[in-house]
Amino acid sequence: MSSEIPRVGLITATFRLSEVQSLKDKRQIIKSMIEQTRNRFGVSVAETGRMDEWKFAQVSAALVSNNPTLCNSVLDKILGYWESNPSVEKVESSVEIL
Repeated sequence: MSSEIPRVGLITATFRLSEVQSLKDKRQIIKSMIEQTRNRFGVSVAETGRMDEWKFAQVSAALVSNNPTLCNSVLDKILGYWESNPSVEKVESSVEIL
């Protein structure tokens, strides 16, 4: 029996979408970002806030691991991936290991 404690890693980021003209535009960008993040990193990811604001979005991703270093590494890669998206500008972000 392993003595390591499972950890939950959570990243939440708020983005500005300055080029969008409607909620439909925003949802297309965010949906694509969510699907690509899920496929690339194998994490749970969703739009978690500011859903009715068409110039802003909040997205969160979570993973479970018994290795907190791995959690941090994956979450850092996710943030870097999100920041490389030219359609969004990161306004703020937070990372938690629970």
